[in-house]
Amino acid sequence: MRDIRPGGDFIVQGDFNLNESPEATYVPFEQMGLDDLRANLEHFSKLAREERRRINSISFKLLAVAAAVATALSIWYFIAGKTELAMFLAAIIGVAMPVVLAIKTGEAQSDFEARQLNTMRLLTHLIRERTPR
Repeated sequence: MRDIRPGGDFIVQGDFNLNESPEATYVPFEQMGLDDLRANLEHFSKLAREERRRINSISFKLLAVAAAVATALSIWYFIAGKTELAMFLAAIIGVAMPVVLAIKTGEAQSDFEARQLNTMRLLTHLIRERTPR
């Protein structure tokens, strides 16, 4: 570190060796062996499962909000004893909207999840091509 100046200049007095890490090498899927392909398939499937779990947790949280609003509105109904237009509108907005959002969120794929699934399809095809019959 004594040879590197804050301005970005290098002052080298002697030998300066730069060794790259072996992890920095990139190997395309087409050049990988069968075991490496299977390991990568497991890695990408784990990432896709975690992303799906995250999306499902958001959906269930939205459904919990809808259930809480429905419970609060039903308690309000029993206390007030009658239904009004304002209560009906609050019920539609407070209960139906989180349910609709939960359904839409649960059905949608994030960009990250779609990319992981496409990579998994590619790896599955490469494994099928290389597996002896």
